[in-house]
This record gives sequence, structure tokens and C-alpha cells, in this order.
Amino acid sequence: LWANLGDWSAADDYPEAARGLAERLGEAAGLSPGQRVLDAGCGAGDQLRVWIEAFGVDRVTAIERDERLARLAAARVEGWEMGDRVRVYEADAARDDLPGGRFDCVLSLDAAYLFRPRAAFIERARVALRPGGVLAMADLTLGTGRPATFSRLLAPVCGVPSANLLTCL
Repeated sequence: LWANLGDWSAADDYPEAARGLAERLGEAAGLSPGQRVLDAGCGAGDQLRVWIEAFGVDRVTAIERDERLARLAAARVEGWEMGDRVRVYEADAARDDLPGGRFDCVLSLDAAYLFRPRAAFIERARVALRPGGVLAMADLTLGTGRPATFSRLLAPVCGVPSANLLTCL
């Protein structure tokens, strides 16, 4: 039930690419055993399993603003028998207080560009991080020319606020 754009550099199919992006984000964030992690915008929760199984993090607090997806992610976590290490909450990462105290890492896997406004999420993440903690996001950036112009036109249809569109140099 993955819902990220994926890392296609070594993948042959979508689930492999989606998991690859989750693993790449976890590596970039320096996830490791014993950490407390907040996942902002967890969708149906596939990456929650990756944080636990591939990186050995101790606890994951996950938030998802879509009520249906939050319930689905919570049910999947219980089905994976990870309910003692993962909690899923319905919350908006840009508007609500982030549950669960202080974290070693705040992650957002291909979701931060949807937060309204993204800057509010970044501030909430800063407050939720322990000193020396890490904020890691797999996010969208636009290039230039026609593809970027098309993406700017398509973004509102996909729920992406135009203020959240970043241009890479």
C-alpha cells in the first residue's frame, strides 16, 4: 500500500522503488537501534515496518492527517504485532501538536510538500526534536523549463500548495 514516488535507481517495480526510498531516507537520517522516531505523514504505514525491521528503532510515533489512512495504518501495525513499538495518531503535522514527547529523529517520507504550510511542520519538528536530533524529509523539488511549468500547474490538483514547490538550482 505504499504511497511515495519511490527511488527507481535500482528498482524494477513500484513496491521495490517505494521501499527503496524509505530505506534511503532512513539511511540519510542515520536511523539506528534504540532511537525514538516521529513519522509525519505515514499514509497506510508501510515505512513504519521498515523503521523497526531494517533500522531497529525502538519506538515510532506516526501521524497521518487522513482519518481513514490513520486507522488503516494502526490496524496494519497491530497485524504486524508491532503495537508495543509503534503508535499511530490522526493529526495534521503542520497544525497539531506532535504527540509523544521528544524524538531522536523526525521523518517525512514524500509527504512534507503536502503540509499546509510546510514551514509550520518544520517548526513543530524542531520543537519535538531532542538536542542534536535530525529532521529528514524525502521531498519534491522542481527543475526548470516545461516540466517544472507543468508541475506547477498540476500541483494544486494534487493538493500541493504552490508555496511548497521548491526549485532546485
